[in-house]
Amino acid sequence: MKFNPHFNIKKIIETLIKAAEPTTGTPSVQAASTLGELYYMQAKKRPELMETSLKYYEIAAKQGCGYAEYWVGYINALVTKKIEVAYNSFISSYKKGNINAAYQLFLMYSKATEYLNVEKAYKCLKKCCDFGIACNDELIAYFKEHVTQLKLLDEMWKTWPNTELINIHTAEITKMSKALMDAVQTDELYKRPSALFIENKGNWFLSMQAKNV
Repeated sequence: MKFNPHFNIKKIIETLIKAAEPTTGTPSVQAASTLGELYYMQAKKRPELMETSLKYYEIAAKQGCGYAEYWVGYINALVTKKIEVAYNSFISSYKKGNINAAYQLFLMYSKATEYLNVEKAYKCLKKCCDFGIACNDELIAYFKEHVTQLKLLDEMWKTWPNTELINIHTAEITKMSKALMDAVQTDELYKRPSALFIENKGNWFLSMQAKNV
């Protein structure tokens, strides 16, 4: 599709639909996810297509696709406003290793009244930073705001003054961020496939399917 200027998009979509909604057999996860993405992009100009996008993401999600589960959660959170469905989808996607789902869970744990949980919010945001999502400043600010509650997570932290603990936490996260960025720049220099370096503001993302989540 990307390199053939004469491809027939209508024919391609028809083929994808047949694979995603077969009369017999198991739906194709890849075809359903691709259709979900195609309709999602079109929905930016034609909002009525968002429902179709969600339909195909749901088909892929039912087959256990963590990527599709993330998008089912995202669309339900921001468009249909089905917050419980969104939450469950993000949880399932996160357990499969989707770090973007971890960030959405952080937003829910830190902002959604029915899901407020400082400890879970911090842990989700910390996991994002561990795997390279550029949210270190956000993590530092969240820890500073909730240090009195978060210091209870560690026996040693409990004995430290808040100011001292905030300074130590800031130093550790900054150190970690620098180490990660140095590693990514080295990978970029040697054209290693383990990380994708994005020049814009130095942001970078590891594979969505991060291990050991």
